[in-house]
Amino acid sequence: MEKLKHTEGEWELIGREIKPMGLTSTITVVQLRTSKEETEANAKLISASPNLLGALIKLVKKYEFNMNSTQRANIELDEEYIESINAINKATE
Repeated sequence: MEKLKHTEGEWELIGREIKPMGLTSTITVVQLRTSKEETEANAKLISASPNLLGALIKLVKKYEFNMNSTQRANIELDEEYIESINAINKATE
C-alpha cells in the first residue's frame, strides 16, 4: 500500500473546526441544512477519520497475515474483507 496522502497525525476537534495537531491550518465543518447536533456529529466523525482509517488498515493487514489457504482461495466471498478494502480504497484513492 502506498503512503497515505491525507494530513497525518491526530486531529483535534474544537467546536466545528478540525485542527491537525501541530499544524496551524484548520478544516471547518460548515452547517448546511442540518441541525447543530448533526453538524457537530459530522465534525466528530471527520476528526476521527485518520484514526479510523489507520485502525482499519492495521486490522486488514493482521487479517491477511492470519489467513489460511482456504480463506485466501475464497477471499472474494468474504464480505467484511471486501467492504474493508473498498472503504480503504475510497479514502485513499
